[in-house]
Amino acid sequence: MPEAPNFARGERLLQSDISLLNAMRIGRGAMPGYMGILSDREILDVISFLRTLR
Repeated sequence: MPEAPNFARGERLLQSDISLLNAMRIGRGAMPGYMGILSDREILDVISFLRTLR
């Protein structure tokens, strides 16, 4: 999806965990927000997993 962030490129993952947590809570464009769907701990777990894919 053109508006969704591309975590595979890596530059998005150069941001801090807190910055990514806030972005994933709120969402943007094609990426929905996950506040109320995932806990902060679960979102941080997703961020940690994404960091292992680089």
